[in-house]
Formats: sequence, structure tokens, C-alpha cells
Amino acid sequence: MTKKKIDVLREKPDPVEFKTIFDEQIIDIDSLSTKDPADALSKVESILALHAVRASQELFAKALATRGAIYKRLEQASLAIADLNKSLDLQDGTDRLLRAYTLWHLADLQGAQGSALKLSLEALSIYTDMNKLKNVTNIYTQLSRIYGRLGDFDSAIEYAQKALDYYKSSSDPDRAYALAIFASLLSGLGNAAAALPIREEARKIFELEGNIRIMLICDLNIANDHIKLKNYELAEAVLDRGYETAKSSPFGATATGFLGKKAALLHRKNEFEDAASLCRQAISDNLIKSQEHRYWLGLFETLISCEISLGNLESAKTLIDSVAQELSAEGGKETLCIDGRYTEYYEAKGEWQLAFAHQKKCDAFHERERSADTVNSLNSTQILLAIEREKHEAEMQKVRAELSEHETEVQQLRAEQSEKELATQAVHTAAQTDLLDRFRNDLRQIVREIDEPLNALKKIKEKLKELPCESVDWPKFEAQFATVHPEFKQKLVEKYPELSPAEIRMCILFRLGLKSHEVAQLTCLSERSVEDHRYQIRKKLGMKKGEDVVDYLAKV
Repeated sequence: MTKKKIDVLREKPDPVEFKTIFDEQIIDIDSLSTKDPADALSKVESILALHAVRASQELFAKALATRGAIYKRLEQASLAIADLNKSLDLQDGTDRLLRAYTLWHLADLQGAQGSALKLSLEALSIYTDMNKLKNVTNIYTQLSRIYGRLGDFDSAIEYAQKALDYYKSSSDPDRAYALAIFASLLSGLGNAAAALPIREEARKIFELEGNIRIMLICDLNIANDHIKLKNYELAEAVLDRGYETAKSSPFGATATGFLGKKAALLHRKNEFEDAASLCRQAISDNLIKSQEHRYWLGLFETLISCEISLGNLESAKTLIDSVAQELSAEGGKETLCIDGRYTEYYEAKGEWQLAFAHQKKCDAFHERERSADTVNSLNSTQILLAIEREKHEAEMQKVRAELSEHETEVQQLRAEQSEKELATQAVHTAAQTDLLDRFRNDLRQIVREIDEPLNALKKIKEKLKELPCESVDWPKFEAQFATVHPEFKQKLVEKYPELSPAEIRMCILFRLGLKSHEVAQLTCLSERSVEDHRYQIRKKLGMKKGEDVVDYLAKV
């Protein structure tokens, strides 16, 4: 940090400048945390101590979220969850990216996969809305892992593929995570052969990035896949490679894990002496118990089986008693079925009654495990069903909205079409009325030109009288108009009660956009009379000079 920035942060700074420098520091620390989380933690704690009073709630929330993410990388889950939750509590919702960032990291730490799924989906929604494609892809990777743990492998593979489609041939470490998860899904589905090259590709990227911890996890998984395929020599080579890397790294417990995995492999190959020797070496290295409980238990389980297979029964019994005592001191933690080891021991000694008694306990242990797995499976299914229901409901609402919009458009089109037809009909009727009027006038002219009216001429006059002036069926016409503008006449009468029936009819014709001469033809009036009516209507409606009657009536 430059001296100017230090001065700005220590003294009473300009709020805008303070926020800019604060944000810059947090971004730098967040970037550093992927390579050196311990150094990043030291820096963010300094910032928190320096600005605890001076920083706004928003900035303090950002710093807490960053520290929570660093604790997560340092595998200090409880501290990470505490900071991330505090950050969420302080956030006021204005910084949506900060909320998404916090949810993203918090989802990784959730024991309940249903909670993790909800957090991830909310973060995905925010990042998608804000078009943050890189972040969206990271969430795809996270969702792939979560769905895999929930047993929804179709969704898991779908999201993994989406992430990989974004990265393509990139050497980005985020691509490596996506590859590693995709490989785990394939391996879990029984396709270890397809998973292997993908794991190797991911491992190379992590190695280039200097991410030793994840690289070692890749080696363990690669070895597991080789074991599934019975490529035992290749598996041993990978385990040796991982052990050599791990023992000179800060991850000593992982080094013990490699020894334990190799010992289990040698036991599988019936190489009991070599397997037991490796287990003792790992235990004597004292690298394990404080950090990786599962490695410690696995080593003793393998060593006990080796001792029984080698006939070292008393040594095996001592080991079993030691592990049983350790588990009891830890509150009976059932991460290892110790009764199974007692069963092996008593069977080897031929003490069948004791072996049977321990076997019953071991069966009960496994039954409890199966019950717990069943409950977890049911919970996972319920979570997935609930989420699917939410998705389905959201889709149905979208469909209903689209249908409603479509129905509105259809109704509007129908109304427009009906209005056009009505106007066309009115014009056509006006033309017919005009034709009848001209016919009547022509006949009258003929009669005038005859000097001596005959009986035929009298009959013509009588027929002329019978010609109706009103050729429009007004009740039918107004009924058709009402289907297009159902409330027009009622609103017009209620708002302007002083309008006469004839003026209301004129308003209906004007509403259709008919011109004065067309209205005159329909009503058998002169254009002058129609204009007089128009004037009276404007006056009763209280229209201003320059306002158009058609436009005015359209707003009624």
C-alpha cells in the first residue's frame, strides 16, 4: 500500500476516496487468498482492525465476507461460517454482488445439501441477472457438486458440462475444479476409465497453479480409479508420487493418507507384511491424528486386518482395544465398526460365540448406517422434489402469463378486426343509401319531365314514397358496435346526459372515424345538418378549440 493510501485510511478521509481505497484493498486481498491464504488473512485482519470504527456497515460487511472466504480456504469452517453469516446480517441488499459472493462461499460450507442448493441457486440468479459469466460458471461447478451429493446425477452432469463449455480449453484453475467434479461424477457412476484422463488434466492445471493441496486430492482420486479398474501397479505409482509430494509440503496428513491407501492396496493383494510395515511407518510418523481422523482410523483398520491375517492375534487384540478405547474417549464416534475387527479376531481364534456376539453388534452398526443413509436419501429426495415443484410453479406462472398476454393480444386483434368490419359495413351501407337517394331523385326528375302523368306514373310516385330513407338497421348496428366497445354508450350517457338520442347515434358514427359525408348518407341528412350536429356535440362535451371529435370520443 502506498504512503498516500495509508494516510488516507488512517486520517479522516474523504468518504468517496476512502471507499475506493478500501475496495481496492479488499479486491487485492481476495486475489491473494487463492495463492497465500495465510498472508491474505493477516492483511484483511489488519484492515478490519484499522477501519472497524471508520468503515461503513457496507464496507465492514465486505471485509467480513472476504475474511470468511479466506477462512474457508484455510479449512477453518466454523470461523468462515460465522464471518459469512455476520456479513449477510450487515448487508442492506444494495450491493447484490457482495450478497452473491457471500452466498456462494457459504453454500460450500453447508452440511445440509438442501440449504447449500438454495444458497447456490440464489447466487446463480444474481450473477445471471448481472451478466457475470465467470461467476455464473463457478456456480455451475458448485451446483454440479451439490446435485451429485444429493444423488441427482443428471442435473450434476448437466451443470458440470455447462461449466466446461464455458472454459473449453482454458488452463484456468476454475476449469480444473469443474473437470475434477465431472470426473468424480463419472467415477461415481461406474465409469472410472472415462474419469481418469479428466482427473489427470485437472491435476496438471492445479500443478501449474501451485495448488498442492488439490493436486494431492487429485492423486488420491486417480489412484482410487486405477484400483477400481484393477490397475494396481499404476495405482501404486500414483500413490508413491503423491506421498513424495505431500511429505515435503505443509500437508503432512495427506502424506499419511497416501501411505494408508497404499497399505490398503497391498492388503487387497494379500501382501500383508508390506501393508503392515507401511501402516506402522505412517503411525510412527505421527502425522495424522490431530489433522485427519479418517486417515488414523483407516490405518488402524488395515493394520489390524494385516495382523490377523499374519496370525499375530495378540498384537491385533491390543490394537483393537486401543482403537476402541480411543473411540470411547471421543464419545463413541462410530466412524469405524470396531466390532467387525473383534469378529475377525475371535473367528481367527475359533471363539465362535464371542465372534457371533460381536457380529450382531457389527450388523446393528451397519443397520444404523443404512437407516441414516435412507433418511439422508429421503431428505435429499424431498429437497429435490421441493425445488422441482418451485421450478415447475415458476414455469407454470410464466406459461400462464404468456397465455394471458397472448389472449389479450388475440382479444385486441379481434376488437380491431370487428371495428374495421363495422366501419366497412357502415361505409357500405352509406354507399347503398346514397345509391337509393340518387335513384329516387332520378325518378323524380323523370316524372317532372312528363307533361301528362299516366296511371303508371302515379304508381311510380306511390312506390317512391314507399322507399325508406333509413336503410340502416340501427338496433342491429348498435348491438354490433357494443361488442367492440361495450362500455362506450353507457359511459357517454352517464358522463353527458344532455346528449339527445340522435346525437348519441352521431357520436357512435364519429367514434368509428366516419367522415361527415358518410354520416350524412347513413342518416339521410345533408352534410350541413351533420356539421350542425357536430357543433352541438362539441359544445355539450365541453371540447376546446382544436380538439378532434374522434380522438376525444376515443378517450371516453
